[in-house]
Amino acid sequence: YVTGHDFVASANGTYFYDVDFGSYAQWYSEWIDRAVVSGLMQGTGNNQFQPDGKVTRGQVFSILLRASGANGAYGNETNLTPFLDNAAGNYYTGAINWAYSIGLAEGSGNAVRPNDPITREELASGIARYAELVHGVDTESSAFALESMVDVDSVSDWALEQVAWTVEVGIMSGSVAADGSLLANPQGNATRAEMATIAVRAIERIG
Repeated sequence: YVTGHDFVASANGTYFYDVDFGSYAQWYSEWIDRAVVSGLMQGTGNNQFQPDGKVTRGQVFSILLRASGANGAYGNETNLTPFLDNAAGNYYTGAINWAYSIGLAEGSGNAVRPNDPITREELASGIARYAELVHGVDTESSAFALESMVDVDSVSDWALEQVAWTVEVGIMSGSVAADGSLLANPQGNATRAEMATIAVRAIERIG
């Protein structure tokens, strides 16, 4: 127990020492609660969630597999992809097998980089492609949704439409800089708190 914090259990009885669910709740507390209760995300062990920790590509594939409802069909025993770094026996092996089978995981050459942190624009691209491939959602968009973000020019060309779509439908949002300006922060690494928020919003909006 840490003085000054209120570690009230979440709706399913789970609690984390680094997330307050009570009177000292942070902006992300409800989103983490909902992501955990819905089975989309789990803690990192020792009753910790690490909300400020970086999200890896393997974690994102695992979350999207759970969201799809197909997780029971893909085990971790065998690598069924051409990616040499999707070694059998890892927590993400089955998720990457699934993502490759539907065209979501393309990788670069023979690598999918499951342990690399994912950037915000990569995450937006993954969410948009998940919506298209799994739910048949039309994610066509324009950069208009990003016009209020001062760093819109730093969004990579290949990700621009997908970042704009996630903002347009309310799955992702910008961050407020110290001077009050709104940032897309496309090359910044997504945090686990952000991932919880985005995952829950994605389920609400696209299934």
